[in-house]
Amino acid sequence: MNYNKTLAISVLTVIIVAFLFISGNSILTKSFLSIPAGNLILWLGLIALQITNYSINKGFESANSFLSNTIKLLSIGLLLLSILWFGIAYFISGDLGFNFNSNATSFAGSPEAGVLHWRIIYSLVISPVVLIIIYKIGSFIENRKHKTS
Repeated sequence: MNYNKTLAISVLTVIIVAFLFISGNSILTKSFLSIPAGNLILWLGLIALQITNYSINKGFESANSFLSNTIKLLSIGLLLLSILWFGIAYFISGDLGFNFNSNATSFAGSPEAGVLHWRIIYSLVISPVVLIIIYKIGSFIENRKHKTS
């Protein structure tokens, strides 16, 4: 599949997921195989967001500087982290509902684990946006250098 088709599908997925969460749609509370649908939908959205980042930049094909290559590697790392997010969330919460409470006897399921859970989610949402901006600014500066040379 080419980057344009991948980009269209991933952007549409991100928009749908964002709409469901912003509107507080009741489908998020439904259960699918004993897993809240909201957890599965968020997981899909996080993966789609990373794919959107990668597709917007056409796989970083023109990555020929240290900054560009670093951003490419970070984007791939974020995609892998997004894919692993469900397992990580299960590990730190101790259940498929990703519930946290103050009565937890270990780190799993504790309020501290809940803070880590949300920090991972925020990082997976904010990081690709920051990387896109940095990559575009870096590409612009690099292109300006080549034009003036």
